[in-house]
Amino acid sequence: MNTENSTIMAENIQRYMDIKGVSAQDVCNDLKIAPTTFSDWRHGRTYPRISKIEMLAKYFKCTKADLVEPKEKIDAMRQEASDETRLLSDEDVMILRKYRQLNELGKTKLIERLDELNVLGYVKKNQ
Repeated sequence: MNTENSTIMAENIQRYMDIKGVSAQDVCNDLKIAPTTFSDWRHGRTYPRISKIEMLAKYFKCTKADLVEPKEKIDAMRQEASDETRLLSDEDVMILRKYRQLNELGKTKLIERLDELNVLGYVKKNQ
């Protein structure tokens, strides 16, 4: 892992600690992480495995991308998504709400089915 990625992760961990109002010791106690390991992540000396990134994202109530991507990139992506959501129809919003009610397996199955419909040609002509 390059040092730039470790530095980005370290900055994001610190930012989310500040947002949540927790100390390094709190995080270590709550997540059962060795203090030396967490210190290495927090100071950009090492980079956590994906399972630990997922655990941190759940703890901080953020996405994995929020931890591994530069804050500026995440902010830009969120702004772009916000701009796009202003264009949603009532039907689009209803579909999104139903999607969010699905568990992970249901979401996976729905996406697979949507891909099948695209392959079968059930797409708008201007797409």
